[in-house]
Amino acid sequence: MNARPIYRAAFAILLGFAFVGFAPDKRPITEKDLWAFAWIGDPQLSPDGSRVVFVRVIADKKHTGYETSLWTVPTRGGGEPQRLTSGTRDAQPRWSPDGTRLAFVRAVEKDGKVQPPQLFILSMSGGEPVQITELAKGAGNPQWSPDGKRIAFFSSVSPEDIAKEKKKGDTTDADANRETDVKYVTRAVYRANGQGYLDPSRPNHIWVVSIPSSADDKPSPRQLTSGNFDEDELLWSKDGREIIFATTRVAESYYELPHTDLYRVSADGGSPSLINAVKIGVNQTPISMSRYARTPSRTSSCSSSRLARNRRISPPISTMTWVQESVVIMRRQGRLVALRQYGRAAERVSSTL
Repeated sequence: MNARPIYRAAFAILLGFAFVGFAPDKRPITEKDLWAFAWIGDPQLSPDGSRVVFVRVIADKKHTGYETSLWTVPTRGGGEPQRLTSGTRDAQPRWSPDGTRLAFVRAVEKDGKVQPPQLFILSMSGGEPVQITELAKGAGNPQWSPDGKRIAFFSSVSPEDIAKEKKKGDTTDADANRETDVKYVTRAVYRANGQGYLDPSRPNHIWVVSIPSSADDKPSPRQLTSGNFDEDELLWSKDGREIIFATTRVAESYYELPHTDLYRVSADGGSPSLINAVKIGVNQTPISMSRYARTPSRTSSCSSSRLARNRRISPPISTMTWVQESVVIMRRQGRLVALRQYGRAAERVSSTL
């Protein structure tokens, strides 16, 4: 009788027991684990540097979309993150210059349908958020004026949308309450991931709204820019008299080499004037105002790479935000990190979400 097969079978059985006895408790990740993930983004440092507000993103209960809420954590570390807003579609938090209020964007659900996002103001001393816009196509990217009395933002609402909104509820005008779902495609790029179908007839323009002085105060937003092209990356001048923005005023600019035009417009209204044109595409990098200079600058993508490399920041990194003169807040591998200038000290300000 040949004993070799018996030895082989015994060895296989012993080897199987060995693997069972020493198998780790961990298991491979599956697609269902994604529903338990939590992401953070858009960190915003308070003016006094004591706290960071950020957006927490999770999958909704039906696993058909995402829920976003605003949270805060102290920059000294050690404190647990605290939820600021109760909404499930809150985003884009922006501190007021004095740090007493927070502007953000919220999309509410009405009659089972998600409405366009609107601007809200939250007092950091407590209370419920106050809605300050009610535009048919929504509002986004709020930016406080230096004196904290106004907010500039983007909206794609048109005069026709406003007129149509005023006619809603008029039973004698059937067209005012009807909106077609037919899409006319006339451009090579007609859809975007996360946005759906693009509508070139409704470009993003800059609006300004005053901050209400009381609960009964209902300020009306005012449109500053107009035309057939999107504006992007707005910022206030240091004295609050002007708003600087980036734009590419070329139809179907994806056929052209990347370039961006920098404009300024009076915060009280008027015709925009060209500051400069640079050979960098819009949305590639943000514009920022130096602390002492009067003119804005646009940082190139290569400069951003050198910044990350010189400070020995290992990827992946996103949402990098310069604050004050020596600290940058960023989202790094799912955590908020405060990094001091020249890379001399790096401090995690959030360890759990």
